[in-house]
This record gives sequence, structure tokens and C-alpha cells, in this order.
Amino acid sequence: MKQLLFLVCATLIFLPAMSQHKAKPYEKDEGPVVMEKRFPNRANEKRKRYWRMYRKDTKGILYGNVCFQEATRKMGFEYEVTPKGQPGYKNGLQRASHNFFVSVGLVFRAGPWWPFTVRKRKKRCREATADFYG
Repeated sequence: MKQLLFLVCATLIFLPAMSQHKAKPYEKDEGPVVMEKRFPNRANEKRKRYWRMYRKDTKGILYGNVCFQEATRKMGFEYEVTPKGQPGYKNGLQRASHNFFVSVGLVFRAGPWWPFTVRKRKKRCREATADFYG
């Protein structure tokens, strides 16, 4: 019993000595020295997942036009061309149902007028890059 009482008293006496010292607050002009990162850690960045609209041909989607691709990615989707016989090909009903649900989702993500916005951006990108085929 005496040993337990001695242990508790010793702990209570030396407990404040084990605690950390309070840091002094910095003044406005003074601050901690922080090293800048030359190479940011990109593993911590959240990768954005884009919804895919499946097409069987490249007609009307300006395939390969970087401006239009960035415009659709800003809206949260991208076009994917899957011709018949290629891996990932969906038949007409599968493709139509998938694209329908993506369109419904885009109403909430990019607004109810997203098809008109896509057409307007396609026209701007087509004029900016002189891409009148496709």
C-alpha cells in the first residue's frame, strides 16, 4: 500500500515537469520558417471521375479537339467512342440507357440546360481552332 501511495505521489509531483511548455504567440510580422515544396505531392490530390457518354462514331463530338474536351470535362463528363467489335462496346439499348442516366445526372451536376451549353462551347471551340470537320 505504501508503494502504491509513493508511486501516485511521485507521479503527481513530476507530472507538471513532464508537460510541454506553452509556445509563445507570433507577432504579425514574425512567423515560423516554412520551407516551400518544390514538388507537390500529387498523390494527395483528389482525382476527378468523369461520367462517360458512349458514342459509336466521332460525328459531332470534335474528337481530339483539346478545347472541347476540356469544356466537357469542366461540366463533368466526356465522350467515349466505342465502335462495334471493340472492347467495352455496348449494344444500342445498353448505350442508350447508360447515356440517359448520365444525362439525368448532368442535369443536377451541370444544370438543366447543359445540352445547349455543350453546343455553344462546341461552336466556340470549333471557331477558335478552325475545326470544321467532325
